[in-house]
Amino acid sequence: MPSESGTFITFLRALGRVEASRGRKRESTHVRISRNVLWVGSEAYLLSNVAAVRSVEVKPNRGRLVRHYARQGATLVLIAGIVMALFSSARIAGAIVIVGVVVVNAVRLARSLLLPALYILTLMIDGSSRAVMASADRDRIHDLTLRIVDAIENPETEYDTHIDTVAVVSGVGGDKVMGDKFVVDGLG
Repeated sequence: MPSESGTFITFLRALGRVEASRGRKRESTHVRISRNVLWVGSEAYLLSNVAAVRSVEVKPNRGRLVRHYARQGATLVLIAGIVMALFSSARIAGAIVIVGVVVVNAVRLARSLLLPALYILTLMIDGSSRAVMASADRDRIHDLTLRIVDAIENPETEYDTHIDTVAVVSGVGGDKVMGDKFVVDGLG
């Protein structure tokens, strides 16, 4: 199973918007394989058109997260410091704002650093990779990958399950999960 490397996957542009991800909206997605068709929620994929199936592990770039929050915090502290220097009556309020900014950024950083890896099920269809679903459950995505391969080799295969997912995404214009950009195979 590939991990984050080079152009294969870019995970969460500095997690600026992943505030929503710390409490990632989890949903249960119905997955069914029947009569050579893979159903993921309401999306259907004809298995005879699938050239490759793989699961991809995507880990948060923790160094990038630290740099992002440090930059953001330093900018806000600098602005508060300038306001304090310009207005002597705002010193106490400015100090409170600085402490508040540091505390809020520290909490946001800690929550972001605790984000688990995501496992993305991708299908190669008509020459392009499509991220079909993302889940924090590695074993379920890996098992689904194996079942899809089995269904491609044995069209009479039937399978039905529910998988806890972060989001179901489509491959139009680059795959997006909760507003975070994923680049699959250098596309997007």
